[in-house]
Amino acid sequence: GKSTGDDETASPTWSAEEQAATENWLDTKDTSSSSSVLKPGSGDPRSVIGTLKATWPVAKPYALFFSWVTMASWSLFRAVLPYACANSDAEGSGEGTLQYAQLLSYIALSLGSFLSNFVTLTLTPRRLIAVTIIFTGVFSLLFVAAVDPDPMFPEWFVIILAIVVRFTDGYMAPVLFQSIARRHAQQDPEGIVTTVSCLQSVVSFFMSWVAFALVFGGAIKEE
Repeated sequence: GKSTGDDETASPTWSAEEQAATENWLDTKDTSSSSSVLKPGSGDPRSVIGTLKATWPVAKPYALFFSWVTMASWSLFRAVLPYACANSDAEGSGEGTLQYAQLLSYIALSLGSFLSNFVTLTLTPRRLIAVTIIFTGVFSLLFVAAVDPDPMFPEWFVIILAIVVRFTDGYMAPVLFQSIARRHAQQDPEGIVTTVSCLQSVVSFFMSWVAFALVFGGAIKEE
């Protein structure tokens, strides 16, 4: 800008282009500042509720799948695995089996997460259903091994079940969010991820108490 006269305290005079640029910047700043209040993650409850309502139709299959896999792989898995190992050991309490199952399942979890960076998979609805069915079948076998005190499965089979459950969780979690980014790039992918994560957190919290009730209620017991 230029100053009028020689007085250094005089108000600056702006050209038409400078004035228009300044007004445009101020308008943009005001708009972004006001709208950021209602963006996901801003802390405003209206933002979260609005995001959940708007994205639920698209996020629902991902949210249900992710909630189930996470719930089974963590809350329920940690509750049933010791009993499944104990019931598979006809001559002991299954400590050795449990050690191998835990160690190898955590390796499988890390391996699955690592492989998701190189072996990509876009989760279409059909693939999502197929993976859900396979995972549910595997976890159901592990659950049966835990609740039935009569040895149904050998120790090595229980270990394999534990590995498959944890590998699925490690691989599918990153793949799910990658699929959301690819398939819904124009449908607020951040909002969809927010909805998926919210439901998963709520389900995991309540299922932790369900697992606690199953164990201390006697539904799951050793041989």
